[in-house]
Amino acid sequence: MISNAQMRERLDALETIPLKNVYYTIYELSVRNRHRGVTINELQTTLARRRRRYDLLPLLDQLERRHYIISKHERQRRLLFLIETVSQTTMTTWMLNGHYDEAYATDLLQTFLDVLQRYTEKKTPYISLLALKKELQETKYATLSDAEIQMALDVLYADEAITRLEADQQTCYRLVPSTSLTSSLGFDFNNRTDVLNLIPCGQCPHLFTCRGTHHLDPVTCQYLSDWLQG
Repeated sequence: MISNAQMRERLDALETIPLKNVYYTIYELSVRNRHRGVTINELQTTLARRRRRYDLLPLLDQLERRHYIISKHERQRRLLFLIETVSQTTMTTWMLNGHYDEAYATDLLQTFLDVLQRYTEKKTPYISLLALKKELQETKYATLSDAEIQMALDVLYADEAITRLEADQQTCYRLVPSTSLTSSLGFDFNNRTDVLNLIPCGQCPHLFTCRGTHHLDPVTCQYLSDWLQG
């Protein structure tokens, strides 16, 4: 459960009134629904009753990418759930709730990415949930529940490692092509492209935070600055 202090802190971090209103309304409805999820329809209805009419999808996408909410598709409905953050960490509670630890979560998510990579190289450029469950049977995570599989997919989506699309009348998933820091930005840091190419991408302790801003910026990157100076 999110405390009042956490709620104030999270609302303060949102830059616009529409984002604040949408997030707080999801919170209110989530409490009312006893955390069973909030539908888009009831969110729209509640906001309209308060005379707040927004283009919801872009706002929900922002909240999801910034790890404020997670959405799941159940019975052709998109349900919205709050993400409860753990103090002093950027990891979500499903990784740290006593059942998963960080090493487990890292290995689990990497296995998902490896499975998606193999499948999309050999078959179609996207994978359905049913096909993914079948592929996972060949891994050590064959016993994962549907909820655990969906939760891992939600985290990968929030981290912008995968995208969702509708194909074959169902929600499918596709890998986001991985690019290096230099190739994605075409950036030359004081003509030091040779140095940029040597940065161990993926090992940066600030990478999760940078991803939360939707881009990696060599100009303001603390890890790059420390690395070049040290």
